Amino acid sequence: MGLFHCPLGAVYYEDDDCIDCGLCVANTAEEKVAASKKIREYMKSHAAPSSNVSKIAVCGKGGSGKTTTVTLLTFALKEAGYKPIVLDADESNPGLARMLGISREPKAIAELFTNPEDAEKTASGPLAGRDKFTMDDIPAEYVSGSDGIRFMVVGKIIDPFQGCGCGLAEAAREVVEKLAVKDGEVLVLDMEAGVESFGRGVERHADTILIVVEPSLESIIVAERISQMALGMGIGRV
Repeated sequence: MGLFHCPLGAVYYEDDDCIDCGLCVANTAEEKVAASKKIREYMKSHAAPSSNVSKIAVCGKGGSGKTTTVTLLTFALKEAGYKPIVLDADESNPGLARMLGISREPKAIAELFTNPEDAEKTASGPLAGRDKFTMDDIPAEYVSGSDGIRFMVVGKIIDPFQGCGCGLAEAAREVVEKLAVKDGEVLVLDMEAGVESFGRGVERHADTILIVVEPSLESIIVAERISQMALGMGIGRV
């Protein structure tokens, strides 16, 4: 079935993260539907209950206003006394740092999970394989700040033949899953447009999905799909 990315993070069939759903070996539409159902049931049964908002993924159709919403939400959180951490997980669109009033673009955090000099992009960065990490573990050159706001960027597709954004999505998923936020900290993610990140399981460990909708049929359809996929992941706050 070509290049495959397990939404649960399994590296190969029957490794420690594999739940034997069969998605990686599914050939027919019926097999893929059955495998997806197993994944949804697993995610629902393993979703950690949470009463506090600590990781917010802002999603929606391209051009719906996600980045603007992230900016306004970040400022509102800061005004309310929280310590916002913003992760630009959109591999295409620039501009979020500028909108937040941050002049220095930090280094791509994907480098902390994969060695940029490694053509195979194996998991060999300083944070690769860590079960948990905090903002204190992230080197200063990968974090920019302005007036109480900390900003990180997963990375951008900027060169021809750079390849797909699979490694960037994997890094975003690692941050969402393994960044241990402290009291008062809130991680806000500006996600890539559409639903592909949900197919890769990037938002799986977010506790809140904020869907931005513009007044168009396409935007509403995308929002409905995001809502269904988020609930299928076991995320109760959508």
